[in-house]
Amino acid sequence: MLGLVIACIVLALRAGSADGAPGDSLADLLGVPNGPAGGAQPPEAQQLDTGWTRVADPADDGASTGRPTGAGPGWTSVTVPDVTQPETTPASYAGAVYWYARKVDVPAATTGGTWALRFEGVRRVASVYVDGQELVQNDDPYSPFEVELPAATAGRTVTVAVRVDGRRPSPLSEGWWNWAGIVRPVSLVPRARLNTVDPAVQGTASCTGPELCERSMRVRADVQNRTGAYLPLRVRVAVTDGTGAKIAGEDRDLGGVDPGAKKPVALDIPVPNAKLWSPSSPNLYTATVELVSGAVVEQRVVRRIGFRTVTAVGSKLQLNGRELRLRGASIQEDLPGHGAALTDADIAQIVQDLEMSGANVTRAHYTLDERLLSALDRAGIMVWSQAPVYQGTSRLSDPDYRERALRTNRRAVTASRNHPSVIVHSVANELSALVDKYPGAVGYLQTARQDAQTLDPTVPAAVDLVNYPNYPIQSAYGQFPVLGLNVYFGWYDGKSGKHSTKDFSDFAPHLRRLKRMYPNAAMAITEFGAEGIRAGSRSKKGTLQFQQAYFNRMMNVIDGNTNLSGALYWTVREFAIKPNWTGGTPSKSAKRDGIHRKGLLTYYGRAKPVWNSAKARLDGSNWGVGATPRSAYGR
Repeated sequence: MLGLVIACIVLALRAGSADGAPGDSLADLLGVPNGPAGGAQPPEAQQLDTGWTRVADPADDGASTGRPTGAGPGWTSVTVPDVTQPETTPASYAGAVYWYARKVDVPAATTGGTWALRFEGVRRVASVYVDGQELVQNDDPYSPFEVELPAATAGRTVTVAVRVDGRRPSPLSEGWWNWAGIVRPVSLVPRARLNTVDPAVQGTASCTGPELCERSMRVRADVQNRTGAYLPLRVRVAVTDGTGAKIAGEDRDLGGVDPGAKKPVALDIPVPNAKLWSPSSPNLYTATVELVSGAVVEQRVVRRIGFRTVTAVGSKLQLNGRELRLRGASIQEDLPGHGAALTDADIAQIVQDLEMSGANVTRAHYTLDERLLSALDRAGIMVWSQAPVYQGTSRLSDPDYRERALRTNRRAVTASRNHPSVIVHSVANELSALVDKYPGAVGYLQTARQDAQTLDPTVPAAVDLVNYPNYPIQSAYGQFPVLGLNVYFGWYDGKSGKHSTKDFSDFAPHLRRLKRMYPNAAMAITEFGAEGIRAGSRSKKGTLQFQQAYFNRMMNVIDGNTNLSGALYWTVREFAIKPNWTGGTPSKSAKRDGIHRKGLLTYYGRAKPVWNSAKARLDGSNWGVGATPRSAYGR
């Protein structure tokens, strides 16, 4: 049975948590955990990591040559997560079409229930087939999606095939490596008669001062009746601590749900005895939500949650009523040999990189893997979460493109909102410095901000800005409570004339001007950095010594600015990027080998000279004004 293969998955990452409870189980991550609760019980999810095969489709004719049924020659065995082309060559950067296939034993369905395939992430475009029939196409490479199996598949062995089109579309702004494949886990999940997908199950807090907070559990779900008959609905909720003791709960009769209809569920349950989540005390609890009809537990959703709130107050970010001091480094989901198809050991390595650097916060240009977010919850490392809406300002004038971007943003927020480590939802990165000139982009920002705040009111919405001096205030950006600032003064030349960033001395005045332009916004530096390639003079761009000196000069300005909530270096570790990348290094000194070299660590994990400066200057143990430090941070 497939369900028996999962017992030893991610032991290192799930060894424990701050409250003494065991770490996240497979079922925790899927929202369909183990354990009795009275009445008929829902079936359990099953992990589908082994048993896959993969084949290239260079002519892109697999749909007509039997690949949707797993037929034809050339298939090789793989385990997912998987990237189709692990070598970083110019040809592989362009991407290709591959097929994956696997036999799946679909369990017999309970009365009125079915099963669905859940893909945590497929880059770039996935077409999912069952026994040769195409069911779904998904073009969001960074968010989870589910594919409901036909009722007739219950109790049968079926062939699941996935066509993965990894070819880079044009235009596409993102320059990080085009890792393609089924890059995140796949599972088989039950769909009940009464069912909800990706509900909000969150710990939250309302604070009147530093850590003077009322705790509560927030549940928001659309419960669908997937039958042709009226079904009664009760919702049972429980919060348990690390010993398994129940510290809060509720059993509420919500009447029922009409056939084929959806019913919104909104519960806010006081949890007065819960401890707050913070970087120094990343306390986690188990939240269980059950949908019950009569004597049947239709669906059980379990999440590991932390109680916290993030607000922008007086132009500063606060966590649990305490002013934040963000010090961190960004990441890419990219490690040698695996690319974006992270193993459990890779996830542990990323967390270790951040902890050893002294970081208390991290960021990426897209929604992080669910497993990585859970690991960051446990580690007490905050996440500046971001939808992968990157540059492309003028393209937002296209209604279809804009709607796709809005969908991407909604899915990014939904995928990450249950994690206490997430402190903002950034809806875009590096749109135009004159964004008000683009009505489509303005419309996107307004709707995306509202969507983020509606889907997750426990943290503020943000937008990350490219920074050139002497541009006028943009009203679209002024609507955001939080602004991320990508700044490269003294590294990149920027625009010509008065918008140049060539002169480092313009950095501090630019920050002061931004504060005058957006006085009510909380601000943090979300990117800064310099490439470090080889030893040489500290005055010569591209040398390891210049990189270290540049880091320290930037931190001097950042530490001296009292208006900032913090800063994140770009990035903790080098990563693969588009071929012929120079990244601001003078051409004669650049390697052009497809590696982004601003990292504190090399791609293979060797510390650069800047690493020691980062450990000393980031000091992420001091995460908040007056907060208890986390003594083990990076030390």
